[in-house]
Amino acid sequence: MARLREVNPKQGMIGGFITFHKNIWRKRSLVSRMVSRDVRLQYRDSALGYFWSLLEPLLLSFIYVILYLIISEREIGPEYPLLVVIGVILWSFFSRSLTSSVTCLTGNSGMIKQVYFPREVFSVSTGCSQLVMNGLSLLVAVPYMIWLGLPPTWNILLVFPALILTLFFSLGLGLLFASANVVSRDIQHLFKFVTRAGMYVSPVLWTVDRSPESPLLYNPMATVMSLVRSAVTGTVQIQTRFIFSAVVITFILYFLGVSRFRLKEAEAVKKL
Repeated sequence: MARLREVNPKQGMIGGFITFHKNIWRKRSLVSRMVSRDVRLQYRDSALGYFWSLLEPLLLSFIYVILYLIISEREIGPEYPLLVVIGVILWSFFSRSLTSSVTCLTGNSGMIKQVYFPREVFSVSTGCSQLVMNGLSLLVAVPYMIWLGLPPTWNILLVFPALILTLFFSLGLGLLFASANVVSRDIQHLFKFVTRAGMYVSPVLWTVDRSPESPLLYNPMATVMSLVRSAVTGTVQIQTRFIFSAVVITFILYFLGVSRFRLKEAEAVKKL
């Protein structure tokens, strides 16, 4: 007689962290299909389709720049609108990936009740979908660079680690609270406020050279935005210690978030 095996056993922090990535690797084809589905469905029924991923950040940035000019009454350089566009795209990536990670269990309760597969697939697939869509949105910077006469430099390679850092930061923070959100949906409402308010304390509408020693620069998103802007302008604006702290904070949050998710999700889904 075959022995029964527990499908999703509770594990310690390190064991859960390892199992999380083993599950993602085993289900990589499923993750890939879910990412492809999300990207196709995003603008499926719209006339402009993919161009909305370029048009939306441009329209938002135009509004923010006008508001900044009205409120601050300061002159802006020719590069400022481009820097705002980059900030808007990156913050959109972070906020959407974070929200989908927080709600990865509650938002997929119907599927979770019907069939079992590793639940971490939901958060990773939506995070990767946002990575693809917002990565493509950054292409809007290319014609602006040509217009400003900004030649591409080797700094353009900074875009890739910056996007990966955003993905891991949002996943770690979101997974840390995903199980708690099953018990109390107040968590997801709190994070809606966090993502809206956080935009104003992150350098979305301002640049790090305005306050190079501000403690706000320990926010990993400040590093991300500075790295991508540096990739476009060709000059690195943020100090090395802030980059190092962003990597450390992101790794710690990612480890804690993944470990807690693996520790708590089996019990949490019983309350869906």
